[in-house]
Amino acid sequence: MKSTLLRISFSVIFISVFMTLTGQNDLKYKLYNDAVKCYYSKDFNGANKIISTAIQLDSLRVNSHLLKAAILTELKDYSGSIRSYKKALSLKGDSLVYTYFDLAEVLFACGQYNDAKTNYNTFLGKQKEKETDETVWAAKQLLSCDFAIEAMKNPVEFKPENLGKNVNSTFDEYLPSLTADGSLLVITRKVLKNDPYGIYGKVYQEDFYECSKAGDSWTLAKPLRGAINTDSNEGAQTISADGKYMFFTACQRDDGMGECDIYFAVKSGAGWSPAQNLKNPVNTEFWESQPSISSDNTTLYFSSTRSGGYGGLDLWKATISAGGIISEPENLGPQINTEYNESGPFIHPDNRTLYFSSNGLPGMGGTDLFYSRLGDDNTWSTPVNLGYPINSQGNENSLVLNSKGDLAYISSEREGGLGGIDLYTFKLYEKARPAEVTYLKGIVYDAVTKKPLSAKFEFINLETGEKIISSVSSRDKGDFLVCIPADKNYALNVSCDGYMFFSENFSFIVDANTPKPYVKDIPLQPIKEGEKIILKNVFFETGAFALKPESKAELNILVGFMNQHPGMQIEVSGHTDDVGTEESNQILSQNRAKSVYDYLISQGVVKTNITYIGYGEKQPVSDNTSEEGKAQNRRTEFKIIKL
Repeated sequence: MKSTLLRISFSVIFISVFMTLTGQNDLKYKLYNDAVKCYYSKDFNGANKIISTAIQLDSLRVNSHLLKAAILTELKDYSGSIRSYKKALSLKGDSLVYTYFDLAEVLFACGQYNDAKTNYNTFLGKQKEKETDETVWAAKQLLSCDFAIEAMKNPVEFKPENLGKNVNSTFDEYLPSLTADGSLLVITRKVLKNDPYGIYGKVYQEDFYECSKAGDSWTLAKPLRGAINTDSNEGAQTISADGKYMFFTACQRDDGMGECDIYFAVKSGAGWSPAQNLKNPVNTEFWESQPSISSDNTTLYFSSTRSGGYGGLDLWKATISAGGIISEPENLGPQINTEYNESGPFIHPDNRTLYFSSNGLPGMGGTDLFYSRLGDDNTWSTPVNLGYPINSQGNENSLVLNSKGDLAYISSEREGGLGGIDLYTFKLYEKARPAEVTYLKGIVYDAVTKKPLSAKFEFINLETGEKIISSVSSRDKGDFLVCIPADKNYALNVSCDGYMFFSENFSFIVDANTPKPYVKDIPLQPIKEGEKIILKNVFFETGAFALKPESKAELNILVGFMNQHPGMQIEVSGHTDDVGTEESNQILSQNRAKSVYDYLISQGVVKTNITYIGYGEKQPVSDNTSEEGKAQNRRTEFKIIKL
């Protein structure tokens, strides 16, 4: 409705000046001018009473009907506004070209798309001037009319459920964010400002609250512990997948660079740290807000009015290095951004599906929710409207999903709520879901002393050798949570200075079932002679000894480990199950160990630091009576012989 109100505003200014000059002493003109004054002082009810009296005195004055339409639009009495516009057009339709545009906007806002389409077309047909903002908008709105008409014929599944009294209150709750494991929900709540001396009156401020998952429900929302909440406003937050970092929006602070800036805080045992401004290059003298952090903490998405964009609000992204260095932000481009406004980005933990709101793409009205997927060529797909009734004639501003991708969370002001704006959840229909993501969580600790360790995590795509995810367990607790896109096969490597590295395999392509979250504590053994590691990502074809290409990722880690300890000597050993003869298994295991040996030598490892041996079926680590046990016995190990 923004364009409509601007058009009405300009019309009212012109009419007001005209009336003032031509009829100061006439009661009808006086009433009109009084109504205009009320309109600009935002006393819309008073303005409506006055202009209604003026129309009773003279019902043939076109300008009075136009002003009444403007007032009723502000009062959201769209039916009355439509009647007033139609009355004005019936009196002087040929000369009121822009009134067709204004009428179309109100019709569109209340979902009368066919009638809106007729009036947009009439406006464009009568508009003989060069291209204007209104003609461009009308052309865009015609596309939205066509979309909305079809969308209402084909509604998507949408059954929102209120999150209940533990989350929602008599205040407004909005902009939820979730940790990847779904155990923590952080929300923005508008509360009464702490005013013990009655200085401010009834003034509200935005603060962060949190709820924890307890079975199928949420615990009572409580303010975040620590120093993150202040006497000012904090909102539009995004929490990292592991719940340790938060990025959010704060406006007009002393350390701010523009009207609104993006800040971050870190969680510790004592709660959340005081917020720090991200400064340049993320924040500028313009408006930056609504951050969304990727699950691997390497990409920050946000909305900004900075220069270099395509419209008013655009979506941008900045990369964050392992050392915390933030790159110059990059615009997401014309595939996502329009000449109007895009905001409310949410990047799903799959790091490839982006949800956002826009009023520049064909939709139901106001701002609609869309999704786009990042392709293998690093370009975004054409945005897809989430459909009706998820999107309505009003404004849908933001949406977040759980890591599985099937459960969405939104804020909405609707009947049956507990306050003004409440938080709701609903099952997102399958076509609009992101790639499914699971996670690994647990604690890394010293296997001997049991002390927690800050260790490095790497997930490597076994097909490409690319590092997909890097993370670090916390220093104080050693805890970690790492998201894993469930559509590839991965090698997991966990390492810490002074310790043997940890190896694990995650094969999601082989397992077509819905992946379940992994909870695993990881003990790291101090480096010492005699310690062994099973290389769980070294692969051979059945009955063969040639290394499969995907083995290189793990073996390269072993190369790096030996380069860090140049005097270390190791034994590489091959092992089999008991299928076949003992002699053939001995030969196979020997050949497999030699294949690993040959690869390590080819990568520059000193030959005298490696020996190899095949043990065949002589050193089982499990029984050979089950397929699972046999798989565990078929393995490649290395053992430290000398430091």
